[in-house]
Amino acid sequence: MLIASCYPGGVRVASFVSGGWLPSRVRGTVSHALIATADWYGTFAALAGVDPSDGRAAEHGLPPIDSVDQSKVLLGTTLTSARPDIILGGVLAKESDDNPRAIISSMAEDNTST
Repeated sequence: MLIASCYPGGVRVASFVSGGWLPSRVRGTVSHALIATADWYGTFAALAGVDPSDGRAAEHGLPPIDSVDQSKVLLGTTLTSARPDIILGGVLAKESDDNPRAIISSMAEDNTST
């Protein structure tokens, strides 16, 4: 497996949250929700009660932020990610109903040697 690849070990990594604001019902639990690095911005903004959108960028025709609020996952009000998938190069990462862990499926044949 290549650590610099779009496959498990290259992008799917562990993360954790802690602090007094974290509800006791979710402390010490594990979530397999699909959360992208970009989602932390929108999530922290939602937790702080701040609008994450960038009005000045929108005025200049730039696209909206690519951040999804995942605060419901962190607070334990849902087990399902607000982001259904992540496209990384030619690879689609998405949650599966059969497996709560995010699965990586190649959209094209991978000929990379390990």
